[in-house]
Amino acid sequence: MNGTDYKNTALVIGGGPAGMQAALVLAGRGHKVILSERAPAIGGLFPLLDNQFPTQSCGVCFMACDTPTYCPFVQCDLHENVTVAPSSSVTSVEGGEGGGYKVTLATEPTCVSAEKCTDCGACEVVCPVEVKREFGDGLEMRKAIYRYYPKAVGKGYVVDRESCTRCGKCVEVCASDAIDLDAEGVETALEAGAVILASGAEVIPASVKGEFGFGRYENVLSAVKFERMLAAGSPSSGMPARPSDDKAPESLAFVQCVGSRDPANGRSHCSSVCCMFTLKQALFAKERMPELDITIYYMDMRAFGKDYERYIRMAEEAGVSFVRAMPSVMRQTPDSLDIEVTVSQGGEQVKRSHSMVVLAAGFEQGTDASALALSFGVEMTPNGAVTDEFNPCAGSGEGVFLCGNLTGAKDIPESTQEGAAAGALASKMLDLGTLEKFQLGPTPVDWREEEPRVGVMLCECDGYNTARVDFDELENKVKALKDVDFVARVSHGCTKAGMSEVRSVFGEREPNRLLFAACTDRIVEKLYRHMFKEMGVHEGVLELSNLREACQTSSDAALGQISGAVKSSLVAGFAPRSSSTVDKTMLVIGGGVAGMSAALALAGMNYPVHLVERENQLGGLALTGAFTVKGGVPRDFAKELVDKVEAEELITVHTSANVHDAGGRVGAFNTTLMTPAGPVEVLHGAALLATGATPAETSSYGYG
Repeated sequence: MNGTDYKNTALVIGGGPAGMQAALVLAGRGHKVILSERAPAIGGLFPLLDNQFPTQSCGVCFMACDTPTYCPFVQCDLHENVTVAPSSSVTSVEGGEGGGYKVTLATEPTCVSAEKCTDCGACEVVCPVEVKREFGDGLEMRKAIYRYYPKAVGKGYVVDRESCTRCGKCVEVCASDAIDLDAEGVETALEAGAVILASGAEVIPASVKGEFGFGRYENVLSAVKFERMLAAGSPSSGMPARPSDDKAPESLAFVQCVGSRDPANGRSHCSSVCCMFTLKQALFAKERMPELDITIYYMDMRAFGKDYERYIRMAEEAGVSFVRAMPSVMRQTPDSLDIEVTVSQGGEQVKRSHSMVVLAAGFEQGTDASALALSFGVEMTPNGAVTDEFNPCAGSGEGVFLCGNLTGAKDIPESTQEGAAAGALASKMLDLGTLEKFQLGPTPVDWREEEPRVGVMLCECDGYNTARVDFDELENKVKALKDVDFVARVSHGCTKAGMSEVRSVFGEREPNRLLFAACTDRIVEKLYRHMFKEMGVHEGVLELSNLREACQTSSDAALGQISGAVKSSLVAGFAPRSSSTVDKTMLVIGGGVAGMSAALALAGMNYPVHLVERENQLGGLALTGAFTVKGGVPRDFAKELVDKVEAEELITVHTSANVHDAGGRVGAFNTTLMTPAGPVEVLHGAALLATGATPAETSSYGYG
């Protein structure tokens, strides 16, 4: 972490969805990023979620703001410009000379060397200590030496010093000598030209509502614990089960707004996402147990996002009952251990019995997050930072930016959007420096006269592929394919250790083609092609194949996938690659607040921009807004943006203009605009659509 140019370095504090997105935006621009996370692994609350709303699927790849990728965890771990600092926290902050910040990071000892650990798991097997796993609110047990979550990216083992009895059994069985129970923490001083605070939020303890019996009644669960229960890898394999007897519940109730929208408990804010994750959990529970009776007790069902209202309709159609009432008290029935819920309806006290109750607790800012924000001059409330409502990602100090739940409770898509915005703002403050250059290496054409020698690397995907296909049989069949020189395996190709292993095998065996059969190329392509450039080998030598997807089908599908990729590798590399470059000019269509903000951000990163607006002036609907709920004046904000746009030399504005025709290819588009002065041809590498909306027209209630 030391020795880097602070003017080109950003410190991102918080490794959840917002922090990871900010880090990747900055790293993609060529800046060096230090991603600090207080937990032993990055991800925040996200790894707890098997699926997200409203798609009912994993969906993290489609929640990011850029091209869909498999996993931001993997990208952050592998990106050459990102240094992940797990188990770390900020202990001191001071302004640096000439700008930027001097920050001290304290790293808690994990007692397990990431460099030496092989992830064999032998230490966990022999550890005699069991405690409740924090991940999932104690639904499962874990050992005193454990992985923070099952699929933590990187070497994820850590020793819980409070629970460890120092029996030494883990040390005895560690073949790589990776465990040191006497390890001490370290402090690292670093400088950064920009700081992004993305420390997230904490779940409000369900125990704040003592009348609901959480912690006293076994069958009253937190939403976090029920989320883990619905995961495929849970003790009940994703099926709802009563903690008291492990039996399937007959009736399930959800109670909304536990801890939030509750001025009596000092938390008057709405946590924004609780309604939706309850609907998600209810739909999954109903899908897996169609006969299950499900009731949601609520004050208001708040569907903020796109298609979220449709999500409510889906739950209604699935048979989920909605009761608009907040329970006043819950009591456990002694014999059955069912939970009796009392609500007020129509002026009368109504009692209902449920096999299990889930409390949908909201989110709040943790003490540590608030203290961290204050150290950077950011004022905090229980629901996040005090920010300018028109510029929520800007901190009060120069070079400090905010994103994610630190600015207020929000869902994952909105968090990643803010992360991208904070990354773009931070990038404008940093010096890009000299971009890395690579010498041209040998090309496939240089081997035209040689007999094809195809090396095949089979990725086991950390046991995922080997659990579905007989890899010994597959390896033998691949070896028998024509032109295959050798076949080798790698345990986990999308880790730094796996990439290093592939690199070593290529150097030792020296094939003139390499087929890497692993996951989708959206995960590995950019990383592996960059690695080949570093090696001085033309990237055309590399062929990729999605073995993981084929392994989900059958052994024959896996062999067919590899066989086809081997044939493709024989000819694809010889085709001359296009030498054309991407046009750096951007076309932004729509001159409202979003379009102007985007144009200014792009110009701030030295991209020429053409901004197109069909009206005769910029500003959009913001010019018609008198004031916001918080008292802001939209028209003043819009006029401020207009002044900045008109003063920016890199932005060319076209008002009273429409898109007449568009063509070209990726990276080289040709768009014709119709303007009052006649047609204008714009050459650009990418386009950003920010065309806004128009007020809906209605004839309801006799209007018009």
